[in-house]
Amino acid sequence: MEKKKALLVVAGGRPMPDILALYAVQPHVIVILTSEQGWDGEQTFVEIAKSLPNYENLSIMPNVKAYNFDSAKDSCIQAWHSYPETEWDWVFSISSGPKITGIAAYEVAKEKGIPCLYIDTRQEEIVSLVKDFTSVIRDTGMLPQRLFHMSVSDYMRIQRREQKSLNPETVYYRKTVEHWTDIAHLLAYSPETPAFIKMMHDKKENIPVPFMQPTLAVSSLVQKLDELGALVVQHDSNGLLTCAFTTKHTSRFIGTGDWLEVFVWQEVKATGIADDYHWGYEISSAASSELDVVLTYKAQLIFAECKTDEDPFKGNTSYLDTINNKAEMLGRTYVTKLFITNASKMTGDSKIRVGYVNFLEQAKLRKIVVVTAEDFPEIREIIRKQAINPDYARI
Repeated sequence: MEKKKALLVVAGGRPMPDILALYAVQPHVIVILTSEQGWDGEQTFVEIAKSLPNYENLSIMPNVKAYNFDSAKDSCIQAWHSYPETEWDWVFSISSGPKITGIAAYEVAKEKGIPCLYIDTRQEEIVSLVKDFTSVIRDTGMLPQRLFHMSVSDYMRIQRREQKSLNPETVYYRKTVEHWTDIAHLLAYSPETPAFIKMMHDKKENIPVPFMQPTLAVSSLVQKLDELGALVVQHDSNGLLTCAFTTKHTSRFIGTGDWLEVFVWQEVKATGIADDYHWGYEISSAASSELDVVLTYKAQLIFAECKTDEDPFKGNTSYLDTINNKAEMLGRTYVTKLFITNASKMTGDSKIRVGYVNFLEQAKLRKIVVVTAEDFPEIREIIRKQAINPDYARI
């Protein structure tokens, strides 16, 4: 009978190295040793451990005396005895804990012939003391390069999520519009976009729509979209000036707001920091399952909800609650969350301004970063910062 895996974690500092040990080993049981000072990263680590596909049990041995070598060694031996080596393959992780406790764990690992991992996230190194680590993590597929630079699908697999399969028509649509960066960029930076989107929201192709605002008909936005072949502007039989989307793809891309997702996706690409990135990423068998834009950075997930509503801040927190619900199934506080809209926070409408202030306060309570139209010139730097040094620590 194949043995199950047990992981002992000497914890105390940043949880990231120990989380990577979880991903690499994917144990069935976990034992955590913490000192009298406790462990700030404990809750995040426990939540991620419980989300792993092999998870069966987790126990915590608190108040291990950090500077008492013999006491720390006894605690490690006690943990080892809880899951006999006849049935369990043990791995020790000593990446974040107090030095004395780590040395004690190493000594026990050496006596028992147990792999003892030290993971350095900054240097992207896995050091295996006592025994070669590749035999431990071979079946998980998480060799160092893949572990430190995880794809979105790798991350989802660890969280027991799968990407929804797309039908051929949708695949063709997505491949087509991903090249429409000029249209996405134009819409992102034009001050006429909100009025135009309101007028053309969910309109079908080849259906003429009268201009309610005469100035919009002669705006640079409409003229450029006409030049790019996304629109056709003409007079109807009554002499009224109208516009219509030219194809079902342009109507879907512009009318449903996909353009904003593609704009943000392209900006993520331009930062050059993402290990992997997608737009319109749908998770199968999950409610509220679409991640408008999602990326991984050093085994960490960042995702954005993109909205092109006229007033996305209006009177409720449903968008923010949806974002948090998505984060709940993908790592909770270990996930960075953004809300991105082309709406302005500087509008002349006092109700919208007040709504934005209230919305921002609610977002802060939920640890969600809000990005508005005024922030678009710096959006690459915002994305880069939230990946590397987020406003809300991923703990």
